[in-house]
Amino acid sequence: MKIKQEQLERLVIALLANYHAKELIIPKTNEPELKAKIMAIINHNFAEEEAIEQEARTMLASYAQGARDVDPYRMFLLAKQKLAAKKDLSCEPTIGKPHLPPCPSNRGRPRERRSCGFRP
Repeated sequence: MKIKQEQLERLVIALLANYHAKELIIPKTNEPELKAKIMAIINHNFAEEEAIEQEARTMLASYAQGARDVDPYRMFLLAKQKLAAKKDLSCEPTIGKPHLPPCPSNRGRPRERRSCGFRP
């Protein structure tokens, strides 16, 4: 999904205003630097998502001839989720959830809080 620069700026301004209003952040740098950093992160995330979508479209185009009875949009979403998981990106919000890398003894599933004997 492409996002215009004006939309991105409005998003960053609204995000910072909400964080300031709820006292969720205390900036350690000046406002323009903070906005630039947030804009760079969001741009990077959108670029990653666009790359995943393009890869999913390419993959589905090669399988489109054999799978005529399956909903193409559902296949696209499933392929996108699988590619994001493969690239260690998540399609679900992770606010408040600690990131735990997969444990080798869990066959790729996220590690649980208890120890599995593996120390990274």
